[in-house]
Amino acid sequence: MDLDLFRPLYTASDLVVSVHLDTSREDQDADHRVATGWRALRRDLEQQGADEPTLLVLDGAVGGSPHLVGPQGESLFAADGRMLGAFTLARPPARDRAVVGPVADPLETAFDLDHQLPYVMVALDREGADVDAFPAGALDPATSRTFSGSTLHITRVRAGGANMASYHRRTVNVWTRNAAGVATEIAEACEAVGAALVFVGGDPKATAILREELAGWRGHAEVVEVPGGRGERTPSPSCARRSTRHSERRPSAATPPRRPSSRAPGPRAWRCTACRPSARPWPKGGWPRCC
Repeated sequence: MDLDLFRPLYTASDLVVSVHLDTSREDQDADHRVATGWRALRRDLEQQGADEPTLLVLDGAVGGSPHLVGPQGESLFAADGRMLGAFTLARPPARDRAVVGPVADPLETAFDLDHQLPYVMVALDREGADVDAFPAGALDPATSRTFSGSTLHITRVRAGGANMASYHRRTVNVWTRNAAGVATEIAEACEAVGAALVFVGGDPKATAILREELAGWRGHAEVVEVPGGRGERTPSPSCARRSTRHSERRPSAATPPRRPSSRAPGPRAWRCTACRPSARPWPKGGWPRCC
């Protein structure tokens, strides 16, 4: 592994605080558990002689990746009231611990990072992409870049008659040129951190074209497709199911009611007064099936 990641940890002239903390997020109590664990370590650091400015810096750094779900840990290093390094661990440490010493204590961090890989995240659409490059175990990207290509004729149209195929080819050519620009940005981002993986999420058509552009790339990074995309907020499955049930149950005011069936209404075929004014009203607390 590249030990240059630890070089900034040895630039301090004063005592160095090293923190190794379990920050796993597997249930609703994760934030409370992380905060409780840090308070216990903070008291221990105060007894070891850590200065208050350094502890305040660590207060803001603990739990710095709440968007990552699952078992994980953090290694934090600070001195002289400033952060020296922050690393995400693939596995939580065997126990929470914090030490104050003349040099940093990154041994546990080094063992964990030896199993992690630098990677590049790409949020893609047909116009361009946002590309972030992460060193192994880093909380924040080392480089962030954005490519925005042409938007002229970027959408296919259902017009043109005999020329429709020509219009469609023109649109695909715009997508291809934009994908070529994104591929260049990805190559530069991978070189910046020595990425072994490239995660791509976004528009399916743009992803397919990007793969073609990356086919001739000489880099060694593997391209992996993931959910998500550029500027996209993907609702959780539970929210999607709830919204679907709600939309099926409650009619929209802008949606006209369905045409009533010609069958005589039976015990299970209620009709609302909007569909058939002479029908019996729906029982209190329910909604008519015809709406």
